[in-house]
Amino acid sequence: MTVMTNRVYQTTVEELEALLSPRVVSRSLKEGLRQVGRTPETAGMEDIEKILKGQVYRQLQLTMPVTRAKDTVSELIDKLRAAAANEGAAPAAAVSGGLEAQGQQLAELQEALKPFNLYFEWPEVQKLRAQVQLLEADHEAGREAPALLAGAREQLQLVMQKREDQLVLQARDLGELEEALEAVRELGGPKVRRLETLVNQVRAAQQNRQLASAESDRAQRLARDLRVALEAEGAKATTTPETAQPASAVATPPAPVHDQPLDVDSEEAELLTVDPPQLDEETT
Repeated sequence: MTVMTNRVYQTTVEELEALLSPRVVSRSLKEGLRQVGRTPETAGMEDIEKILKGQVYRQLQLTMPVTRAKDTVSELIDKLRAAAANEGAAPAAAVSGGLEAQGQQLAELQEALKPFNLYFEWPEVQKLRAQVQLLEADHEAGREAPALLAGAREQLQLVMQKREDQLVLQARDLGELEEALEAVRELGGPKVRRLETLVNQVRAAQQNRQLASAESDRAQRLARDLRVALEAEGAKATTTPETAQPASAVATPPAPVHDQPLDVDSEEAELLTVDPPQLDEETT
């Protein structure tokens, strides 16, 4: 049963006092409220209708024709119903407006949560999902939940900040991976091509403001392996094999000089041809 407000009851009094004396109106309403067991604050629309069709209708018949009295009561009831509806519409509109605003903010939260479904393992995302689910249940039940809504919006800010921090770290790792790719590109082969594919995936994710943690981790491991291979290749190229030292040339001793056979006759001939030294006359 709809509870009448003071405003509607006051409207009833004002309308009746335009037709009857205030004393008659007060007495008729007081008697009618007593019969239905209500007060001006607790009387419902059904109670007021009974009073108007009973005590008030009989009083109107004393001042006007019956047909007019009947029409007057009907018009008054319609006016009071409209007044009651208008007064009840204000709180209803406020509730409706509150739920409508809550529904819009809930839709915004649901849309903002979608990109973070990729990071469902984050505790911050799990908490936000739980808050949104509770908010959905309250909204479907027609209940306003301003505290829950505010908490969910704050949690969304925390999740967004964490993503920003992770994107900064990913940008740093991407720069290092790009440098590593250029350093090992000369090796060639399937591993280098695989590293290039992973780097491209991380770069695309960074441009879309998404995290590619798995691809980044695999790329870093592969880059380390390729750097080791590159260092081994460089060491192999710079180390020349030891060549055998040439044997030192052994100096061939000169062939021994063999004396020619002594020619006795020739020696004697030479001796005979040599003039003996002349003696000084004083010596002789």
